[in-house]
Amino acid sequence: MNRLRALLSAVLLVSAPACHSEHETTTTQAPGPDTQLSALSREFGFPIPSQAQVLGLKRESGMDDLVRVKVLIPTSSRDHFLAGVPIPAAALRPGVGRLGSDDGFWNPHATLKIRSGTKPLADGRYLLLGIADAAEGTLVFLAKHGT
Repeated sequence: MNRLRALLSAVLLVSAPACHSEHETTTTQAPGPDTQLSALSREFGFPIPSQAQVLGLKRESGMDDLVRVKVLIPTSSRDHFLAGVPIPAAALRPGVGRLGSDDGFWNPHATLKIRSGTKPLADGRYLLLGIADAAEGTLVFLAKHGT
């Protein structure tokens, strides 16, 4: 019986690292110049106002690709921004929805009065949106993921 346990332990030790993809990478970028907003607008497929401030950006690639960005939209640009988002404001529901757990700058659970929504995109991808009013403007959580 002890030999069987030892053999099983050895097999698990050797095979466990194989479950984790060698190709999976995570990149967290510090907030950069607002010039990256045009690139993010192209990536998400709708305009993010040039007055917005990027508060954090994280990319993960592997079995499921993911990009998360948190931006602060000035109050003066809020309505124009929401008009261009493919998730109508009326479709947003109270709470974090499918925005996932808090991780560094990405903190939807710690954000008061957040509303969120999800939209299926082409090729098995999804757009996730969370918005919350803040003293400085509107906090926007955007994520795009899929296989």
